[in-house]
Parts: sequence; structure tokens; C-alpha cells
Amino acid sequence: MMMRKLLPSLIAVSLILAASLAAAGDPKTALGKWMVPNMGTAFSGKDGETPDYATIQTSLGILIAKEPPAATYPQWDGLLQQALAAAKANDKAALKKTCKGCHDAHKEAYKADANVPKTFP
Repeated sequence: MMMRKLLPSLIAVSLILAASLAAAGDPKTALGKWMVPNMGTAFSGKDGETPDYATIQTSLGILIAKEPPAATYPQWDGLLQQALAAAKANDKAALKKTCKGCHDAHKEAYKADANVPKTFP
């Protein structure tokens, strides 16, 4: 009897928690929303294994052209240049490492920055 009373509450809490976790994974900025299809999908490639290096190179060119101020994000350009070199060399491991380095260095600060563009590119 008690379980019947608890079940609706448990279901509601589970749904709220699942929705919160799903929303937490969504990009929070225009750049993040652009990155998913233009970098993330290209990194996975059509076969789920081999990155689409040509698309990544094009996307990195856009990122380089739209860089935020170097004073605010001092590692941004260097990491993008490293990523571009890795993409040109078809070096998946180096590309992944460089992308992670940029995300680790800038992602949280960028999300919290009130001056980031509201549209991208």
C-alpha cells in the first residue's frame, strides 16, 4: 500500500532528474551549439571512427577568424593552431588532445563570460 503512494513521487523525481541531466549536457553558448555539428560530428566521421579532417580544417579556420580577445583567452589561438596542424596531418590523437586542452583551458570561463557572442559564426 505504501509503495503505491510512493511510486508516483519516485517516478516524478526520476523524470525531473533525467531532464536535468539531459539539459546539463546541452551546449550553453552559441559557439557550443555550433561546435556540436561542425566539430563533434566531423570528429566522429561518417564511419564513427575516422574524422572528417577537411570539415574540421574548415571549421578551425572559422574559429581562428572569430577568436575571442587574446587577453581574456590567452591559449585559444595557440591551441587552435595546434589543432589545425593535427587536422592537416590527419592525426586523430593529437587533434583530440588539442581539442580537450582548449576545452579544459577555456570552456567554463567562456560559458560564464557575459561578453561572448550570442550568435556564431
